[in-house]
Amino acid sequence: MAKSIRRIEEAARAANLEIQVEQMPGSTHTATQAAKACGCHVGQIIK
Repeated sequence: MAKSIRRIEEAARAANLEIQVEQMPGSTHTATQAAKACGCHVGQIIK
């Protein structure tokens, strides 16, 4: 697991947030790619 993923999970726990981190099988370098991978609209992507 990448260090950045662990940092995000630790920060969420510290803020009492329940999150589920998922790694995408393909590229998500752009909001368009991320939206396609997640099955949502581009306007719903935060990077």
